[in-house]
Amino acid sequence: MNGNQEKKQRRDYPWRRWTRRLLLGVVCLAVLVGLAVAGVQWRADALLQRQLAAIRAKGEPVTPEELAARHPAPPKEQDAAETYGRAGALLKEAQNDDEYLARLKSVDDTGVRSRFEEGLFLWMEAYLAEHADSLGILLDAANQPAVRYNWSKSWDSPESNPDLGEIHEAARLLRLEAFVAAEHGDAGRAMNAIVAALAMDRTLRDAPLTIMQMIRLALRSMTCQSIPRTLPLAGYSDEQLLRLSRALTETDDPEALANAFIAERAMGLQGFERISGAARLFLAASGARERYMDYMTQLVEASRLPAPEALERVEQLDRETHATSETLLPRLSNIFIPRLGGYILQLAESDAIIRCTQAAIAVERYKLAHGILPEIARDLVPEFLPGLPEDPFDGTPLHYFTDENGYSVYSIGADREDNGGMPIVTNREGDIVFRVERGE
Repeated sequence: MNGNQEKKQRRDYPWRRWTRRLLLGVVCLAVLVGLAVAGVQWRADALLQRQLAAIRAKGEPVTPEELAARHPAPPKEQDAAETYGRAGALLKEAQNDDEYLARLKSVDDTGVRSRFEEGLFLWMEAYLAEHADSLGILLDAANQPAVRYNWSKSWDSPESNPDLGEIHEAARLLRLEAFVAAEHGDAGRAMNAIVAALAMDRTLRDAPLTIMQMIRLALRSMTCQSIPRTLPLAGYSDEQLLRLSRALTETDDPEALANAFIAERAMGLQGFERISGAARLFLAASGARERYMDYMTQLVEASRLPAPEALERVEQLDRETHATSETLLPRLSNIFIPRLGGYILQLAESDAIIRCTQAAIAVERYKLAHGILPEIARDLVPEFLPGLPEDPFDGTPLHYFTDENGYSVYSIGADREDNGGMPIVTNREGDIVFRVERGE
């Protein structure tokens, strides 16, 4: 009797067998999923480590600590916040003053061959007098080549970065000073203001942020665009023109943009490392982190190429990186890949303005020496230029022509078409032109 009961209790009902099989299947599946996740993560981490090793082999930083070592804080007496920052803070209120902005627009709208309207000119002089303290700080800072901003906390404390509005207002003040001095025929005063504006470039040159590099390029371009008005009025000497040429040359740093991309790459990697959970698994499975690192590394390399090659390479890189993929994960991971090729285009445009300005200075020096404008650009070589400046957009010499009102030096610009020296109006269609007009 007891034996039969034990057999009944041990009977293996079908539903019990299926339950055990289901549990076993679930356990096996969980193990397989765990192994797959670990494998995906291991593969992604292994690839990242190879990428990091290759980057470090070039001496480039990949962590915030390595960035901090690359961009040490300047001594207090060399911190631009103590000079440029102090001057900018005194000008900050003007940024939102409607009357001030309207007056600046009137300044911009005054043609290069026209004198400023009397009321506007009196306002310009009054504004300079009101902000004489800031102007004095900026002019003195131009003679302190070691002054620079502190970038050591840029990636952890963005609020520690310089105020962009203050920088812009400081440049505007120096521009007004150059215009007023030129109207008075005071060449030395006008030159000091222009050189001081160009000196602001060195405080931003090693900025590890692409936005700061774009501000730097915009500031030097704005300064160059103010020079055509002063050239016919100030009557610069050959020595002053040489000083201006040297100041322009000092703004050229072939590694500045590459260094900013290097820092952006490291900060982007830090952002990826802060992601956890399912999102981190998605990044590992899609390869977004590794694609980002590869894209930024290629961008660093492209920024070091000659301008025409760099532009072509970055256009190809953006097309390849953001091309629609046939699979879902790479398509979704594209949202983690920035479009930074436009920064190289802006660098090319700024370089074009600088080179046109350098060529125009050579034209002015030729005119001082010979009493007439050169007939062709080749006449400037080698006495006033070591060689004809190349157009960043096609690698050929910049264009130059004279007419009854003055002369133009120009680059074909981003549309890569020679528009005969017609300036850009919209959508980058037209040429980048340095135009000097004279009444004689």
